[in-house]
Amino acid sequence: MPGRGAWLHPTPECFELAVRRKAFGRGLRVQAGVDVSAVARHLGIQQP
Repeated sequence: MPGRGAWLHPTPECFELAVRRKAFGRGLRVQAGVDVSAVARHLGIQQP
């Protein structure tokens, strides 16, 4: 849907905090889980 977005500082610490707080789903207003693997790859973060 247009107009939805989520801002994130391009740091691993900010990304990890957002994931831990489930901020992506809340910021994007979605009920289902959000796949953040592309964001992690862009930031150069290894995902388990």
